[in-house]
Amino acid sequence: MEARADGLVDPRSLVGQARIVSPDLARTLTAYEFEVEGLQGFPLDASVNFEGSPERLILKEVVVVSGASHAELEGVVGNPATLEGMSLKVTAESPDLLELFRPSGRAPVSKLPFEIAGSVAKVETGFTLNEIKARLAGGDIELNGLLSTEPNYAGSALSLSAAGANLQQVLGPWVAQEIPAERFDVQAELNYQPPLMQIETLRADIAGNLINGHFDISGDGDELDGRGSVTLSGPSSSSLYQLLGLDFSDYLPDTNYSLKMQLKGDSVALNVAPLSLKLGESDLSGTLALQFSPTLAVNADLLSRYLDLTYLVPDIETLEAQEEAST
Repeated sequence: MEARADGLVDPRSLVGQARIVSPDLARTLTAYEFEVEGLQGFPLDASVNFEGSPERLILKEVVVVSGASHAELEGVVGNPATLEGMSLKVTAESPDLLELFRPSGRAPVSKLPFEIAGSVAKVETGFTLNEIKARLAGGDIELNGLLSTEPNYAGSALSLSAAGANLQQVLGPWVAQEIPAERFDVQAELNYQPPLMQIETLRADIAGNLINGHFDISGDGDELDGRGSVTLSGPSSSSLYQLLGLDFSDYLPDTNYSLKMQLKGDSVALNVAPLSLKLGESDLSGTLALQFSPTLAVNADLLSRYLDLTYLVPDIETLEAQEEAST
Protein backbone atom coordinates (compact mmCIF):
# COMPACT_ATOMS: atom_id res chain seq x y z
CA MET A 1 0.00 0.00 0.00
CA GLU A 2 1.22 3.50 -0.86
CA ALA A 3 0.24 6.72 0.96
CA ARG A 4 1.22 10.26 0.05
CA ALA A 5 0.19 13.66 1.45
CA ASP A 6 1.23 17.27 0.97
CA GLY A 7 -0.15 20.66 1.90
CA LEU A 8 0.01 23.57 4.31
CA VAL A 9 -0.77 23.29 7.99
CA ASP A 10 -0.72 26.13 10.53
CA PRO A 11 -2.76 26.83 13.66
CA ARG A 12 -5.36 28.76 11.64
CA SER A 13 -5.68 27.06 8.26
CA LEU A 14 -5.41 23.70 6.55
CA VAL A 15 -4.87 23.20 2.82
CA GLY A 16 -3.71 19.99 1.26
CA GLN A 17 -4.25 16.73 -0.53
CA ALA A 18 -3.61 13.06 0.13
CA ARG A 19 -3.70 9.82 -1.82
CA ILE A 20 -3.79 6.18 -0.79
CA VAL A 21 -3.24 3.33 -3.23
CA SER A 22 -3.56 -0.38 -2.46
CA PRO A 23 -3.58 -3.19 -5.05
CA ASP A 24 -5.52 -5.42 -2.61
CA LEU A 25 -7.19 -3.74 0.37
CA ALA A 26 -8.46 -7.06 1.73
CA ARG A 27 -4.91 -8.40 1.94
CA THR A 28 -3.65 -5.14 3.45
CA LEU A 29 -6.30 -5.22 6.17
CA THR A 30 -5.57 -8.87 6.90
CA ALA A 31 -1.90 -8.00 7.36
CA TYR A 32 -2.95 -5.58 10.11
CA GLU A 33 -5.26 -8.23 11.63
CA PHE A 34 -8.48 -6.64 10.37
CA GLU A 35 -10.88 -9.15 8.83
CA VAL A 36 -13.86 -7.94 6.76
CA GLU A 37 -16.20 -10.83 5.96
CA GLY A 38 -17.01 -11.15 2.27
CA LEU A 39 -14.41 -8.60 1.14
CA GLN A 40 -12.36 -9.88 -1.79
CA GLY A 41 -9.62 -8.29 -3.83
CA PHE A 42 -10.69 -4.66 -3.58
CA PRO A 43 -7.98 -2.65 -5.33
CA LEU A 44 -8.13 0.88 -3.91
CA ASP A 45 -7.16 4.32 -5.20
CA ALA A 46 -8.39 7.12 -2.92
CA SER A 47 -7.61 10.83 -3.20
CA VAL A 48 -8.61 13.71 -0.90
CA ASN A 49 -8.47 17.47 -1.40
CA PHE A 50 -9.22 19.52 1.71
CA GLU A 51 -9.07 23.02 3.15
CA GLY A 52 -10.38 24.99 6.13
CA SER A 53 -9.24 25.16 9.73
CA PRO A 54 -8.84 22.78 12.68
CA GLU A 55 -12.36 23.81 13.79
CA ARG A 56 -14.01 23.60 10.35
CA LEU A 57 -12.56 21.15 7.86
CA ILE A 58 -13.93 21.19 4.30
CA LEU A 59 -13.59 18.30 1.88
CA LYS A 60 -13.40 19.86 -1.56
CA GLU A 61 -13.26 16.46 -3.23
CA VAL A 62 -12.88 12.87 -2.13
CA VAL A 63 -12.71 10.21 -4.83
CA VAL A 64 -12.43 6.48 -4.15
CA VAL A 65 -11.95 4.11 -7.09
CA SER A 66 -11.90 0.32 -6.98
CA GLY A 67 -11.90 -1.32 -10.37
CA ALA A 68 -15.02 -0.15 -12.20
CA SER A 69 -16.61 1.04 -8.93
CA HIS A 70 -16.23 4.56 -7.59
CA ALA A 71 -17.47 6.83 -4.80
CA GLU A 72 -17.35 10.58 -4.28
CA LEU A 73 -17.72 12.68 -1.14
CA GLU A 74 -17.80 16.43 -0.66
CA GLY A 75 -18.92 18.99 1.90
CA VAL A 76 -18.13 20.17 5.39
CA VAL A 77 -16.68 17.83 8.01
CA GLY A 78 -16.89 20.55 10.63
CA ASN A 79 -14.83 20.02 13.75
CA PRO A 80 -12.92 16.75 13.11
CA ALA A 81 -12.93 15.93 16.83
CA THR A 82 -16.70 16.25 17.36
CA LEU A 83 -18.11 16.42 13.79
CA GLU A 84 -20.14 19.45 14.88
CA GLY A 85 -21.22 21.32 11.75
CA MET A 86 -20.83 18.30 9.48
CA SER A 87 -22.81 18.32 6.22
CA LEU A 88 -21.69 15.88 3.54
CA LYS A 89 -22.98 14.65 0.20
CA VAL A 90 -22.07 11.16 -0.97
CA THR A 91 -22.50 9.27 -4.23
CA ALA A 92 -21.30 5.81 -5.17
CA GLU A 93 -21.79 3.49 -8.11
CA SER A 94 -20.71 -0.02 -9.01
CA PRO A 95 -21.62 -2.04 -12.10
CA ASP A 96 -21.16 -5.20 -10.03
CA LEU A 97 -20.62 -5.44 -6.26
CA LEU A 98 -19.56 -9.06 -6.71
CA GLU A 99 -16.21 -7.74 -7.88
CA LEU A 100 -15.65 -6.38 -4.36
CA PHE A 101 -17.78 -8.47 -2.00
CA ARG A 102 -18.83 -12.08 -1.89
CA PRO A 103 -22.27 -12.30 -0.25
CA SER A 104 -22.99 -15.37 1.90
CA GLY A 105 -26.74 -15.55 1.24
CA ARG A 106 -28.78 -18.46 -0.07
CA ALA A 107 -29.63 -17.14 -3.55
CA PRO A 108 -26.61 -16.94 -5.87
CA VAL A 109 -26.58 -14.14 -8.43
CA SER A 110 -24.33 -13.47 -11.41
CA LYS A 111 -24.28 -9.68 -11.05
CA LEU A 112 -25.13 -7.03 -8.44
CA PRO A 113 -25.27 -3.50 -9.87
CA PHE A 114 -25.47 -0.81 -7.20
CA GLU A 115 -25.70 2.97 -6.85
CA ILE A 116 -26.40 5.33 -3.95
CA ALA A 117 -26.67 9.07 -3.34
CA GLY A 118 -27.69 11.24 -0.41
CA SER A 119 -26.56 13.57 2.34
CA VAL A 120 -25.68 13.28 6.01
CA ALA A 121 -25.56 16.13 8.51
CA LYS A 122 -24.63 16.36 12.19
CA VAL A 123 -27.17 17.91 14.54
CA GLU A 124 -27.23 18.20 18.32
CA THR A 125 -28.80 14.78 18.92
CA GLY A 126 -27.22 12.76 16.14
CA PHE A 127 -26.98 12.45 12.37
CA THR A 128 -29.76 13.28 9.95
CA LEU A 129 -30.07 11.06 6.88
CA ASN A 130 -31.57 13.03 4.01
CA GLU A 131 -32.93 11.24 0.96
CA ILE A 132 -30.42 8.40 1.02
CA LYS A 133 -31.50 6.77 -2.24
CA ALA A 134 -30.02 3.49 -3.40
CA ARG A 135 -30.62 1.13 -6.28
CA LEU A 136 -29.55 -2.50 -5.87
CA ALA A 137 -30.16 -5.20 -8.49
CA GLY A 138 -33.15 -3.29 -9.87
CA GLY A 139 -34.68 -2.51 -6.47
CA ASP A 140 -35.10 1.08 -5.25
CA ILE A 141 -34.47 1.91 -1.58
CA GLU A 142 -34.82 5.23 0.26
CA LEU A 143 -33.86 6.03 3.86
CA ASN A 144 -34.59 9.21 5.83
CA GLY A 145 -34.53 10.17 9.47
CA LEU A 146 -32.36 10.66 12.53
CA LEU A 147 -29.71 8.26 13.81
CA SER A 148 -29.24 9.34 17.41
CA THR A 149 -25.87 9.56 19.14
CA GLU A 150 -27.52 9.36 22.56
CA PRO A 151 -26.77 6.24 24.68
CA ASN A 152 -28.38 3.14 23.13
CA TYR A 153 -29.36 5.27 20.10
CA ALA A 154 -32.27 6.71 22.12
CA GLY A 155 -34.44 9.03 20.05
CA SER A 156 -33.61 7.51 16.67
CA ALA A 157 -36.41 7.81 14.11
CA LEU A 158 -36.15 6.32 10.64
CA SER A 159 -38.37 5.85 7.62
CA LEU A 160 -37.65 3.27 4.93
CA SER A 161 -39.20 2.57 1.57
CA ALA A 162 -38.22 -0.15 -0.89
CA ALA A 163 -39.74 -1.32 -4.16
CA GLY A 164 -38.74 -3.50 -7.08
CA ALA A 165 -39.67 -6.25 -9.51
CA ASN A 166 -37.77 -9.11 -7.83
CA LEU A 167 -37.32 -9.37 -4.06
CA GLN A 168 -35.04 -12.39 -4.43
CA GLN A 169 -32.48 -10.45 -6.46
CA VAL A 170 -32.32 -7.72 -3.81
CA LEU A 171 -32.34 -9.77 -0.58
CA GLY A 172 -31.44 -13.30 -1.66
CA PRO A 173 -27.65 -12.80 -1.87
CA TRP A 174 -27.49 -11.47 1.72
CA VAL A 175 -29.73 -13.76 3.81
CA ALA A 176 -29.88 -17.50 4.51
CA GLN A 177 -33.67 -17.74 4.15
CA GLU A 178 -35.43 -18.63 0.91
CA ILE A 179 -36.66 -15.39 -0.69
CA PRO A 180 -39.46 -15.42 -3.31
CA ALA A 181 -38.79 -13.94 -6.75
CA GLU A 182 -41.76 -11.57 -6.53
CA ARG A 183 -42.41 -7.87 -6.95
CA PHE A 184 -42.45 -5.86 -3.72
CA ASP A 185 -43.29 -2.45 -2.30
CA VAL A 186 -42.56 -1.79 1.38
CA GLN A 187 -42.81 1.29 3.63
CA ALA A 188 -41.89 1.37 7.31
CA GLU A 189 -41.47 4.02 10.00
CA LEU A 190 -39.88 3.32 13.36
CA ASN A 191 -38.96 5.19 16.54
CA TYR A 192 -36.64 3.98 19.26
CA GLN A 193 -36.81 5.29 22.82
CA PRO A 194 -35.29 2.56 25.02
CA PRO A 195 -36.62 0.24 26.09
CA LEU A 196 -39.44 0.78 23.56
CA MET A 197 -39.12 0.18 19.82
CA GLN A 198 -42.17 1.43 17.92
CA ILE A 199 -42.82 0.29 14.38
CA GLU A 200 -45.44 2.96 13.82
CA THR A 201 -46.20 2.06 10.23
CA LEU A 202 -45.62 -1.10 8.25
CA ARG A 203 -47.14 -1.35 4.79
CA ALA A 204 -46.12 -3.95 2.24
CA ASP A 205 -47.31 -5.34 -1.06
CA ILE A 206 -45.53 -8.54 -2.06
CA ALA A 207 -46.91 -10.16 -5.21
CA GLY A 208 -50.36 -8.73 -4.43
CA ASN A 209 -50.33 -9.83 -0.78
CA LEU A 210 -51.00 -6.73 1.32
CA ILE A 211 -49.65 -6.32 4.86
CA ASN A 212 -50.51 -3.46 7.22
CA GLY A 213 -49.50 -3.27 10.84
CA HIS A 214 -47.92 -1.51 13.78
CA PHE A 215 -45.96 -2.94 16.71
CA ASP A 216 -44.53 -1.87 20.08
CA ILE A 217 -41.60 -3.98 21.29
CA SER A 218 -39.82 -3.46 24.60
CA GLY A 219 -37.21 -5.29 26.62
CA ASP A 220 -33.86 -6.76 25.74
CA GLY A 221 -32.47 -10.16 24.80
CA ASP A 222 -34.66 -12.98 26.13
CA GLU A 223 -36.89 -10.57 28.04
CA LEU A 224 -38.92 -9.19 25.14
CA ASP A 225 -42.48 -7.98 25.40
CA GLY A 226 -44.56 -6.81 22.48
CA ARG A 227 -47.99 -5.91 21.22
CA GLY A 228 -49.48 -4.73 17.97
CA SER A 229 -51.91 -5.40 15.16
CA VAL A 230 -51.54 -6.80 11.66
CA THR A 231 -53.82 -7.21 8.65
CA LEU A 232 -53.07 -9.46 5.69
CA SER A 233 -55.18 -9.65 2.55
CA GLY A 234 -54.89 -10.67 -1.07
CA PRO A 235 -56.61 -12.26 -4.06
CA SER A 236 -54.68 -15.56 -3.87
CA SER A 237 -54.18 -17.60 -0.72
CA SER A 238 -51.80 -19.92 -2.60
CA SER A 239 -49.54 -16.94 -3.25
CA LEU A 240 -49.41 -16.27 0.50
CA TYR A 241 -48.60 -19.93 1.26
CA GLN A 242 -45.71 -19.81 -1.21
CA LEU A 243 -44.32 -16.66 0.43
CA LEU A 244 -44.42 -18.46 3.79
CA GLY A 245 -42.84 -21.64 2.37
CA LEU A 246 -46.01 -23.69 2.98
CA ASP A 247 -47.84 -26.17 0.75
CA PHE A 248 -51.56 -26.40 1.48
CA SER A 249 -52.62 -27.04 -2.12
CA ASP A 250 -54.14 -30.45 -1.22
CA TYR A 251 -56.15 -29.10 1.70
CA LEU A 252 -57.18 -25.49 1.07
CA PRO A 253 -58.59 -23.73 -2.00
CA ASP A 254 -56.80 -20.95 -3.83
CA THR A 255 -59.06 -18.01 -3.11
CA ASN A 256 -59.16 -14.47 -1.78
CA TYR A 257 -58.34 -14.07 1.90
CA SER A 258 -58.10 -11.59 4.76
CA LEU A 259 -56.64 -11.99 8.24
CA LYS A 260 -56.84 -9.47 11.08
CA MET A 261 -55.08 -9.98 14.42
CA GLN A 262 -54.35 -8.14 17.64
CA LEU A 263 -51.16 -9.52 19.16
CA LYS A 264 -49.70 -9.44 22.65
CA GLY A 265 -46.89 -11.60 23.93
CA ASP A 266 -43.40 -12.19 25.19
CA SER A 267 -40.73 -14.88 24.91
CA VAL A 268 -42.95 -17.34 26.82
CA ALA A 269 -46.47 -16.84 25.42
CA LEU A 270 -48.44 -15.19 22.61
CA ASN A 271 -52.08 -14.13 22.73
CA VAL A 272 -54.04 -13.40 19.55
CA ALA A 273 -57.26 -11.63 20.51
CA PRO A 274 -59.27 -10.90 18.58
CA LEU A 275 -58.59 -12.92 15.45
CA SER A 276 -60.66 -12.71 12.27
CA LEU A 277 -60.01 -14.85 9.19
CA LYS A 278 -61.87 -15.02 5.88
CA LEU A 279 -60.87 -17.55 3.24
CA GLY A 280 -63.19 -17.27 0.27
CA GLU A 281 -66.68 -17.77 1.68
CA SER A 282 -65.40 -19.37 4.88
CA ASP A 283 -64.87 -17.39 8.07
CA LEU A 284 -63.25 -17.97 11.44
CA SER A 285 -63.04 -15.66 14.45
CA GLY A 286 -62.18 -15.78 18.12
CA THR A 287 -59.06 -15.94 20.26
CA LEU A 288 -55.87 -17.99 20.25
CA ALA A 289 -53.32 -18.43 23.04
CA LEU A 290 -49.93 -20.06 22.54
CA GLN A 291 -47.53 -21.02 25.30
CA PHE A 292 -43.95 -21.82 24.29
CA SER A 293 -42.37 -22.70 27.62
CA PRO A 294 -41.88 -25.00 29.47
CA THR A 295 -43.85 -27.04 26.89
CA LEU A 296 -45.87 -26.01 23.86
CA ALA A 297 -49.56 -25.50 24.61
CA VAL A 298 -52.39 -24.14 22.45
CA ASN A 299 -55.71 -22.81 23.71
CA ALA A 300 -58.22 -21.72 21.06
CA ASP A 301 -61.77 -20.35 21.27
CA LEU A 302 -62.93 -20.07 17.66
CA LEU A 303 -66.28 -19.67 15.90
CA SER A 304 -67.19 -20.14 12.23
CA ARG A 305 -70.53 -19.08 10.73
CA TYR A 306 -69.69 -20.72 7.41
CA LEU A 307 -66.97 -23.26 6.71
CA ASP A 308 -66.34 -24.72 3.26
CA LEU A 309 -65.22 -28.33 3.78
CA THR A 310 -64.84 -29.12 0.08
CA TYR A 311 -61.09 -29.64 0.35
CA LEU A 312 -61.35 -31.60 3.59
CA VAL A 313 -64.10 -34.07 2.57
CA PRO A 314 -63.19 -36.74 -0.02
CA ASP A 315 -64.93 -36.39 -3.39
CA ILE A 316 -67.39 -39.33 -3.70
CA GLU A 317 -67.18 -39.55 -7.50
CA THR A 318 -63.40 -39.60 -7.37
CA LEU A 319 -63.43 -42.35 -4.73
CA GLU A 320 -65.89 -44.44 -6.79
CA ALA A 321 -63.77 -44.04 -9.92
CA GLN A 322 -60.65 -45.09 -8.01
CA GLU A 323 -62.46 -48.13 -6.59
CA GLU A 324 -63.70 -49.22 -10.04
CA ALA A 325 -60.22 -48.82 -11.49
CA SER A 326 -58.76 -51.02 -8.80
CA THR A 327 -61.23 -53.91 -9.35
